[in-house]
Amino acid sequence: LSTNLCHANTVAEHWRTYCEGAADAGRGEPDRDIWRVSRSLFVGESNDEAWEFCMNGAFGASFRYLRTLLSNAKMLDLVKHDPSVPDEDVTLEYLFQNLCIIGDRKSCIEQLESLWENTGGFGTLLFVKHDFDDATKWDRCLHELVEHVVPALPSVR
Repeated sequence: LSTNLCHANTVAEHWRTYCEGAADAGRGEPDRDIWRVSRSLFVGESNDEAWEFCMNGAFGASFRYLRTLLSNAKMLDLVKHDPSVPDEDVTLEYLFQNLCIIGDRKSCIEQLESLWENTGGFGTLLFVKHDFDDATKWDRCLHELVEHVVPALPSVR
């Protein structure tokens, strides 16, 4: 299981590390079908609407809180795509761009395809939902995800 709080480059390293561990233990090549990758995700009606909703709702509040915790613990490097990124550049927008899938249907498909290509593929996408604020928008998001986004993605098999 790879967390939703890591950049895709780090997530890709998870699989390589897992495979190395399996080889060191004398086991065969692991099946990517067992790998679960989680992402905070929101599919909106448009890119602007999706970003506005995420920035100003529970989704954004949870990431602002996370950023504060990591900053206070001097652990912001955990969410950076590159350790040389200055801490002050790790804004809410940075976190959304580097850790989340946010946009309209087409944009979310493109972002997930990029994640797929970067990682080499995985068995299951775990959807992290921040549904504390607008059940109608989240229900629509889930419908879009199930009916249109996930079916457009490649399969491990």
